[in-house]
Amino acid sequence: SDNQGAGNSVTIKSATGKIKDTLGIDPAEKSNTLKVDGKTLVDKSATAGDYLSGKEFKVTLDGVTKTITMPTYNKESGTPESDFVTEIQRELDKAFGKGKITVSNDGKKAADIATDPAADNDGKIKLAFSVEGGSTLAISSSKSGIGKALGLENDSATTYFDVSKTLKDLKTADGKPLLESLQAVGELKGIGAPSLQKDGTYLDSAGKLVDKEGYRLQLDKDGNVVTDSDGNAVRMKTYELNINGTKIGEYSEETALETVMNGINSNSEAGVRVSYSKLTNQFQFTASQTGAANGIEIKSDLKDGKESNLAAALFGTVTTDYDGNATSSIAGAKYEAGQDAKFTMKVNGDTFTDITRSSNTFDVDGLSVTLKGTFEADSSVTDNAVSFTTTSDADKIVDAIKSFVEDYNEMATEVKNAYSTLPAKKSNGSRYEPLTDEELESWTDSAIEAHNEKAKQGILFGDSNLTSLYNKLRSAITANGGDMRSIGLTTSYSNGMTTLQLDEKALRSALANNPDSVRDVFTKSIEGGASSDGLMTTLKKQLDTYASTTGATKGILIEYAGSARAPTSLNANSLQRQLNNFDTQIEKLQSKMSDQIDRYTQKFSQLEQLIAEMNSQSSTLMGLMGGGSSGY
Repeated sequence: SDNQGAGNSVTIKSATGKIKDTLGIDPAEKSNTLKVDGKTLVDKSATAGDYLSGKEFKVTLDGVTKTITMPTYNKESGTPESDFVTEIQRELDKAFGKGKITVSNDGKKAADIATDPAADNDGKIKLAFSVEGGSTLAISSSKSGIGKALGLENDSATTYFDVSKTLKDLKTADGKPLLESLQAVGELKGIGAPSLQKDGTYLDSAGKLVDKEGYRLQLDKDGNVVTDSDGNAVRMKTYELNINGTKIGEYSEETALETVMNGINSNSEAGVRVSYSKLTNQFQFTASQTGAANGIEIKSDLKDGKESNLAAALFGTVTTDYDGNATSSIAGAKYEAGQDAKFTMKVNGDTFTDITRSSNTFDVDGLSVTLKGTFEADSSVTDNAVSFTTTSDADKIVDAIKSFVEDYNEMATEVKNAYSTLPAKKSNGSRYEPLTDEELESWTDSAIEAHNEKAKQGILFGDSNLTSLYNKLRSAITANGGDMRSIGLTTSYSNGMTTLQLDEKALRSALANNPDSVRDVFTKSIEGGASSDGLMTTLKKQLDTYASTTGATKGILIEYAGSARAPTSLNANSLQRQLNNFDTQIEKLQSKMSDQIDRYTQKFSQLEQLIAEMNSQSSTLMGLMGGGSSGY
């Protein structure tokens, strides 16, 4: 319809069904207007059963979703609302099994309503759905209005709390908006500078409505700006959340509860984590650190009669006394104080009783001990105690040292071969040079591969860096000769190469009799108070000098050739700088050659022009003299 002014006339462009009957429109009437004074479009005899008849809604029980079709409701036959509820119950039983979901109307079960039709709440439907303990239920509908027609608060409902709700959507226990009970601590600033729009409003860089100072504006449920009694736009407020004396952050009415929970969990200083259980419909707080010294405290902070700590408004207060006894503002809330691990142990014949540790995992003379479970043991009865002795895992240690010996020998051999292998030469005594582009195009792949292998041989012959590295490696193992021999490690010299050898029997004997001596041979250091460095300490220092990929100054070889493990070195090393210099020289020579070509081309062109002129002059002279032509 179109508004035809300030009167009561309404233009009817088309009408069908009940609206045509209610208005009394005659299809034969040709008038374009119709007076509807005293008429109403509301069918007061209609019931919720009429509207819901045959419609569908979805029910999810413990993660399984099924569609429930509501029964046909026949008002004329006198079928009471109680039968409608009973039919829904029957559909739920068919979908999920009898007794899994119970539906009631205004708090009365369908069976009770069926036996007492007068208890149908005057034909109004206000359904309630319940499930057995340990199950979760969600009800939703894709069509707007069905949920409210069923008597639910919204088009969807759950037996658990929806943590995606914003602070603006949350209510207190008495049904009032949560934010009304909170004391704001600030005003929410928009993102970026405010931008003036054609309609006179301002938007921040995220497209949110702000005032000209850039503060977010508070909106009502219809998206309109909220104003105060003087007609001024109200800025969106922020609310502070504190737990364990730590400020977690500030949040606005648009913040979802799950965002607040993520803020708590990501704050390491507060030392607490929060989670929500759909099954128990409860929030659970857990201290990040174990032991009696760690706990959870949420304090109330009233200002001007309002709560200024968002955590207290959301989760209630929790305070503990010196003995760990807790008091909570939430009825039925449970608090379990942290406890230290308590035990008695006997070490080397000495007994220590009532020892406590804040964690079940702790260290005893370098041995990591983890207590699992709870048990009681009478110290006077040794059969009830847990006892153990420590021994070294000789097999793993032997395997690790074997692997070290093999790796060292392979590394030292490769370094020695790299700088001591002579370049390959052809039969005529010349060296294998890199192939040209023409040769690469004409040669076979196998021939190219064979040639390149010869060309690379001895490419590092006599390299001073590798020579020095090999000497450092050799010095590291020979300098620790005395200590190494005590655990079965010796050096061997053959064909100009010094390598390591391992006597496994001697190593196992050392591990059995004095395992600490085996450790010291490898890891002792002057910095740790020893008179000399151990084998691994010495090797690491030398290898870091040549191959370190960290720090401002990299190892000698890294600075020389670069490494993928130090990406910045790939374009900043000695070889790359040499290549860059070669490229620069090539460009200069190519430029000079191009200049020379241009110069000789110009000279040749001039010469051709002079020859042409001389030939022309010669022809002219011969003609004047009556003779034949002559050319140069």
